[in-house]
Amino acid sequence: MRIVIVDDHLAVAEAFAAELARHFEVAGILNDGNALLSWLGSNDADLVLLDTTLPACNIQEIIRQACRARPGLRIVAMSIHGEEADWRGLHRFGAYGVVSKIGPLQVLIETVVQIAWRDRPLVDNERRENGLAPTSRQLDVLRMMAADLLLKEVAAELGFSLARVDELVGELKARLHVRTPSGLVLTAVEKGWIEPRVAPHPPPHRG
Repeated sequence: MRIVIVDDHLAVAEAFAAELARHFEVAGILNDGNALLSWLGSNDADLVLLDTTLPACNIQEIIRQACRARPGLRIVAMSIHGEEADWRGLHRFGAYGVVSKIGPLQVLIETVVQIAWRDRPLVDNERRENGLAPTSRQLDVLRMMAADLLLKEVAAELGFSLARVDELVGELKARLHVRTPSGLVLTAVEKGWIEPRVAPHPPPHRG
């Protein structure tokens, strides 16, 4: 998947590019919404990460024209106001999703990745659900917990300290209002984040 990053702060855009290059092919870094429209006229992209505070730009119109120029283009808007403030207005013009620019960089990157690989845009209730979704590291921990590994074994597999694994599990428990590891795994299975662990079939009885 080819991504274009549009942000008028070059250092910020380059930081995004360095992290997103682990997940996508970074096709370009632009500093203006109108430059994006010109770029799309002769270049292909699957995903645009678009800052909502570009100077002298009508962001809604930029999104609308970009989606018209490239049907199927996925635009993930970055809002300094948080997802709630800009969601409805930008979604109506064709934004695939909105992420907050005020949190940690890694959370923003992981949310972009989650949204980008969906087969359709988020709607309101799914956007809220996406906010509950585990990060990639938390997902690794959940999969190993579902495979019946102890937390100290999970830590060894991932090369983390046990304290770091406890922290990841604690964050998920708090977010999902779950108290126990088994409840956490069950909730993750119910939400479709991980596959249920299937017990092996017992050997056939011979007698």
